[in-house]
Amino acid sequence: MASRPANGLRDKKLYAVLIKTVKGEHPITTAQDAKLFLEAVISQTEPVACVELIMSTTHGIPAFQTALHSDLSLNQLNGAISDLLQYFQSTSLKLAGSGMYLEQIVRAFAQPPILWSALLQAHKARQLNDDAVHGFAWLLQRLLYLPKEDITSYLTSAVDLSVLTPLLESARLDIRTAGERVKHISTTASRLTASITNEEDAPGGRHNNDFASINDISILPTPDEVLSKELPFLRRARDLDECTNDILPSAYIDNHFRLLREDMIQELREDLEEFNKKKGGRKALILKDLWLSGVQCTTFTASPRFPEKQVPWMLQLCAYNGLPQLVSLDSKKRTKFITEN
Repeated sequence: MASRPANGLRDKKLYAVLIKTVKGEHPITTAQDAKLFLEAVISQTEPVACVELIMSTTHGIPAFQTALHSDLSLNQLNGAISDLLQYFQSTSLKLAGSGMYLEQIVRAFAQPPILWSALLQAHKARQLNDDAVHGFAWLLQRLLYLPKEDITSYLTSAVDLSVLTPLLESARLDIRTAGERVKHISTTASRLTASITNEEDAPGGRHNNDFASINDISILPTPDEVLSKELPFLRRARDLDECTNDILPSAYIDNHFRLLREDMIQELREDLEEFNKKKGGRKALILKDLWLSGVQCTTFTASPRFPEKQVPWMLQLCAYNGLPQLVSLDSKKRTKFITEN
């Protein structure tokens, strides 16, 4: 049972509406009934308990679907439906019953395809707001995780450029991330090791530089990769132990490559986070049109600043257009700037 919310009289009334509706005591017969029921669902503080309540009676899922299909206007898609899709993205719901609870709710959104068709057409027409687009992308992603015999129509939508391109080109990182996951699921048919049984834990789809094959991964991190909050794909020692001898060498190479890149990227993330925390500090220097001119790897140096210490291995870069701070300065002022900075 969903726990009774304690946030005021309205929440208590909404809880009563939810209980009576799923028990069949107050069927949905008007648009206002549907609106109140959906509001009652979202008002519950525990998504798992709410879904369990809806699934626990014979009237629960039909009532939920009736409410979903009662209003397919753009205001509803960008409002209550968008809010519902955000609500059901709860991590606790995803984990509950090995995903069984979430699968039931996802199926309720898509079958019969009345609401799904409305969302799909509105997305193609670029009529959904960003929150609704994110909800749509999440729903499509979850539909692609259904058993393979149930995903044919959704797979067609996932590879449709009019569906996928707006996701991948969105200004919002979470939408682009969801789009990358949709693209990965719909185009990747195999995995490196059979020991990975959970599709979501497999390599690929976390951002625009995460792929099943390390040959497709760019050494240079992408902005989305650096900003990504998704946990990277890294094998456990147990996964490697379970690899057969014919794929063990490639699995080790794959894993070490990912580990080394994650070490590098984590330092970039930490530096960016530290920089963003600073208030009133020096403005970041951004240089463009750089190229590699050499490598400095002198073993030792003797100077007042570094007496007999090993110099770190460093790349030497040239700026095609020079340093922006120096472009407008004469020789004397340039020397002063370099000395002071």
